Amino acid sequence: MIKFHSIILAFVFLLSEFIYASETHVRVRILKSFQPIIVSAHQLTINNMALHSSLLKQAKWKIERQKKDNKWQWKLKDLKSNNELWFSQDEITINGDFLELNYNIHLPSGLKLYAKKQRIDVVSILNLEEYLMGVVPNEMPAAWPEEALKAQAIASRSYTMSVINERQHLHFDLEASVEDQVFNWVPKNESLTRWHQKVKTIISETKGKILSHNGVGIYKAYFHADSGGQTELAKFVWGEDNNDPSSSVHSAYVNSPNQFWNRQWPIEQVASWLNNSESKTLKDLKVLSRSPSGRVKQLEIVWEDKTQVISGQEFRKKIGYSRLKSTWFNVSKKGLFYSFNGRGFGHGVGMCQWGARFLALQGKDFTEILKHYYPQTILKEISLEKIAFK
Repeated sequence: MIKFHSIILAFVFLLSEFIYASETHVRVRILKSFQPIIVSAHQLTINNMALHSSLLKQAKWKIERQKKDNKWQWKLKDLKSNNELWFSQDEITINGDFLELNYNIHLPSGLKLYAKKQRIDVVSILNLEEYLMGVVPNEMPAAWPEEALKAQAIASRSYTMSVINERQHLHFDLEASVEDQVFNWVPKNESLTRWHQKVKTIISETKGKILSHNGVGIYKAYFHADSGGQTELAKFVWGEDNNDPSSSVHSAYVNSPNQFWNRQWPIEQVASWLNNSESKTLKDLKVLSRSPSGRVKQLEIVWEDKTQVISGQEFRKKIGYSRLKSTWFNVSKKGLFYSFNGRGFGHGVGMCQWGARFLALQGKDFTEILKHYYPQTILKEISLEKIAFK
């Protein structure tokens, strides 16, 4: 039985490596919109139809979902000629050079638009390493030490590969936001800066490197901005049934703007964020339990007419991730306000980015940084050549 189990685990990892070889592209959901979008590009094509643009002539099209003949359809309008096109299929393909979305979002040359009734999902499709070029400098400042950036590149690559494997049934792999990893495409005319070249070198030097849990599969390497001094176990963030083998480790760092913070909001404002339109008055907030790291596990919300108990993570989501920077906080009522005193920024699981910076400044290399935050993993390198000869 043990031998059979080992064979299964080996097969799973081999399959993961095969996916890396065959899944050369990442599908990133750039935007979910119920409103019309504007797509601009040179040499623009939609579903392989050329739309009166060239290297020198830019096309601009308004794209929206409208009902026609009692069915939701695509309506495309040329903003220069006012010509219209209608499509009934669920998805359309857009290609072009210097693609822009809504005049301010730069995109790679290939896009898919997916219809979800009246909603438009904009999905960008690009090579894994190109995708990392849009992630690493947006998750960690390019001016930070190289070893910290290498650790970030490997953590991001591991997270990406793991999520791709999980979401094959969906029409996208990752969100372009803090829901997964912050992604912003760097247009060609801005790709020659020294910071861009630095990130490009770092991604190249770490190409194919991923984290693996005990050598089996690709590890979903979570990370966050600031741990507050101690990282968190995944089960205390995403539920007791979460099987992620994360570790809670001490994380030293200096000069983080979010190591300690204080926020204060009117009681009525907090009540509105908690989305309780039925209850009249918010009477009290009580922390019921904490995880071993000190973060809020459960919190009681006392309304005039009822009482709710929710997780600290759900409470933070309702208040807003950018407002309530972590679940490591104390709360108190001061007159007509609630005061939150806390530490850290983010969910606290995996690598602390400010901690990685500190370790790099102390002379630690990326392997030591990764081993500190992911002690349950080993560093592996997946290459196309390795797979081709298996």
